[in-house]
Amino acid sequence: MDGMHRVAKAVLSGLKSIEAVRFERDPEPDFVDVYPSELTYEETWYHTSSNTG
Repeated sequence: MDGMHRVAKAVLSGLKSIEAVRFERDPEPDFVDVYPSELTYEETWYHTSSNTG
C-alpha cells in the first residue's frame, strides 16, 4: 500500500499516470494503538517489507 509520496513523485517527474493495483481485501495493519516513539524501525523489517516507490 502506497501513500501520497508516490503521487507527489509522479507530479514532480512529469508523469500523467501511476500504475496501481487494488487489493481484494485490505491487509491487517502492522501496528495498532502504538505511539510513534514506541515504533521499532529494525533494519530487518524495513528490508523485508515491500518498499517500492
